[in-house]
Amino acid sequence: MKPYVKTIISIGTCSFLVMMGYTLVSPILPLYALTMGASFSAVSFLVSAFALTRMCLDLPAGLLGSRYHPKDLMMAGIAVVSAGSVVCALAPSYMVLLVGRLLQGAGSAFFTTMSTTTIAMTAPGDERGKHLSINTSLIMAGSVSGPFIGGVTARYFGLSAPFWIYAGLTALGILFIHVAIKRSDIPTEREAVSLDGLKKHFSDRSVVVVNLATFSLFFLRSGVGATLVPLFAYTNLGITEDVLGVTLTAMALCTFATMVPSGTFTDKHGRRPSMMACLILSGLSTLLIPFSWNYPSFAMFMVMYGLTLGLSGPMAAWIADLVPRRKLAPAMGVFRTINDAGMVAGPAVLGTLAGFTGGSSTVTFVPFVLAAVLMCITALLLVRARDPVGERKATAKDGGAKP
Repeated sequence: MKPYVKTIISIGTCSFLVMMGYTLVSPILPLYALTMGASFSAVSFLVSAFALTRMCLDLPAGLLGSRYHPKDLMMAGIAVVSAGSVVCALAPSYMVLLVGRLLQGAGSAFFTTMSTTTIAMTAPGDERGKHLSINTSLIMAGSVSGPFIGGVTARYFGLSAPFWIYAGLTALGILFIHVAIKRSDIPTEREAVSLDGLKKHFSDRSVVVVNLATFSLFFLRSGVGATLVPLFAYTNLGITEDVLGVTLTAMALCTFATMVPSGTFTDKHGRRPSMMACLILSGLSTLLIPFSWNYPSFAMFMVMYGLTLGLSGPMAAWIADLVPRRKLAPAMGVFRTINDAGMVAGPAVLGTLAGFTGGSSTVTFVPFVLAAVLMCITALLLVRARDPVGERKATAKDGGAKP
C-alpha cells in the first residue's frame, strides 16, 4: 500500500469515529435541551454553538497548520472534543451543556481543518476527488450508525448516555492517530501566510462562489437536518427519539450511497455539474418535508433528502483545485470557516423563523421554503465559477477530436 493511501485511510478511520460520536447526539440534542427548559431559539443556538466555535477557530487552525505539524494539531483537537463530550454528559443545566458544545466545536475546528488539509496535500492532484471521497465516505459511514445508536441508547439509558459514548470514541481516535500515522508520511510543504495573501485569496471570484455554495449546503444540513427536522418530528408528528434516530440513519445511508460515486464523477467530469445538481435537488427535497402527513411519508421524504445531499461530492476538492498546494492550509481554514458560518446561520435563522411562524407547538413550512430558495439561488451562481478539472477534461477531449 502506498504511504499516502495509508495516511488517507487512517485519517478517514479517525474521522469515522469522530463523526459517529457527533451524530450519536444529533437525535437527542434538541430534546436534551428541551428537558432543561430551553426554548426553540435556545435549542437552535445550542445546535449552532458547535459550528460557531468552529467558525471562529477554523482560520486560526489553518494558519497554525503552516507552523506546526498537522498530526499534533489533529490529536490536540480530538482531545478537546472528548473533554467537551464529558462536560455535556455531566451537564446539570442548559448553560453547562452549552459550554460542552463550545468545547466540542473548538476541538473539531482543529481536527477537521487539518485532516482535510492533510488529505488534499497528500493525494495526487488527478485523484484528489477520489481520495477526499474516501474520507467523506468514511465520515458518512460514521453518520449512518450514529443516529440509530444514539437514539436507542438515549431511550434506554438516558439522554446523557450518547455523550459518554462520544467521549469514548474520540479518545479511541486519539490513540489511533498516534499509532497509525507517521509524521514523515505527511507533507510539510507550507508557506507563511500574510494579510495580503488572504486578501488575494478572497479576490478570486471562483473561490468566493464555491465557498458560498458550500455555505448554503451547510446552512441546509444544520438548519434543516439538525434543527427543523428533529423539531418537526417531535412536535408535528409525535415521533420518538429512537424512531427519529433510525430515520436519520436511513437518511445518512442514502447520502453515503450517492457521495462516493459523485466523488469519482467529479474527477472525471468536473466539480460543477454534481454540485449544482446537489443544491437544486436538495432544495426541492426540502420543500416536501413539512408536508409529511404521517411517519411513512416523513421517512420517504427524508430518504429523498439524503440521496440528494450526497450529490455534492468532496466539496473541498474544488477549493484545492483553485489554490496552490503550498497555500492549502490557510485556504482550507477559510473554507472551513465559511462552511461553519453556514452551520451557525442555519439553525439560528431557520430555528428562530420556526418559532415566529409556528410558536412552540408546531413547525410550519415557512423555514423550509427559505432554505430551498437559498439552495436554488446559490446553484445559479456556480455557472460563472472556474472548474479546473472540467476545463482540463474539455481541453483534452477537444484536443483528441482534432485530426
